Order: sequence, then C-alpha cells, then structure tokens
Amino acid sequence: MTKFTGQQTYEAERRTTQITNDANIKAESGKVCRAIVVAGGAAGFSIWDDPAANNNLVFVSPNPVTTGQIFELQCPMDNGIRITFTAGGTIQVTLTWS
Repeated sequence: MTKFTGQQTYEAERRTTQITNDANIKAESGKVCRAIVVAGGAAGFSIWDDPAANNNLVFVSPNPVTTGQIFELQCPMDNGIRITFTAGGTIQVTLTWS
C-alpha cells in the first residue's frame, strides 16, 4: 500500500441545495464542491465567499449556462457561501457544499 503525504483534500459533505434565486447558503467557513446546472437558460450565476453580501467573488459561470453543465470548484470558503444569479432568465443550480 502506498502512503501519500501532504495536504488531505476532500469533497464537500453530502449537502446539496437546489437554487433558483439569490441565496445565502451558509454563514460560516465551509467548502463549495461543485455546481450542477439542472435547468439551463439565458442567465448565469456567481458564488461569493460571504454569508450575506456580494463580497469576495470566487466564481462566475458562463452566461448563458446549459442543462447538465458541471462546474468542479473544490473551493474553501472563509466567511460563508452565497450564490447570485444574473438577469436574463431563470436557471436552476444544485450546489454541493459543506
């Protein structure tokens, strides 16, 4: 058996949230694992490292997004997790986080 050294990495715990509107997901540090577009459309979305405001931008999706797109983020968040959507249409995103 091979032993590995260095920083342990992990995916987010099994917490998923389906989102269609701007949302404050978590108000403390955590991790965003991935975003899956369940229903695509003419809008895009952004993920912020802030529990309640649009501060500390971490990710901006392409605009528009298509159904089935998966964005692997694996990103630690220091302050919280917030997702916002751009104008132009309704989309649905499943966010996996811890």
